[in-house]
Amino acid sequence: MILDLALKIQQTQLYLPTEREIDIFSPPVRLDSTQLSCLELNFTAFAFFEVKLAYASKANNTHKERILFRTVESLGKEFQIWTATLSPNMTEGQEFVVVLHAKRSSIGLMAVIKSIKLRMTACPPTGKKH
Repeated sequence: MILDLALKIQQTQLYLPTEREIDIFSPPVRLDSTQLSCLELNFTAFAFFEVKLAYASKANNTHKERILFRTVESLGKEFQIWTATLSPNMTEGQEFVVVLHAKRSSIGLMAVIKSIKLRMTACPPTGKKH
């Protein structure tokens, strides 16, 4: 399965008195017990922006989320590529959705996604040492 899309998240009207929150969900995905997948995002954000995994825990029948990336301020106009290798233990082996979450209290762009890809293979090594 390859998920490949591009989108622009923006607020076109002022919603007083609270800020506007927008969530974009991918189709559900389940990884086999040893399978890895690569999530790649080419984007920029102009407001609070998160990338997270959402899933249901069978143990206690609750909704859970795992934050993979978060920025609370603008990243500027330059696009950047962010990747993460996903494994089944990140979602307790459960089916999950990728959630793009943005929020802003003023009118304007929240985020621009040039591309988001989910490949059913591990991300290639970047060569960077942390």
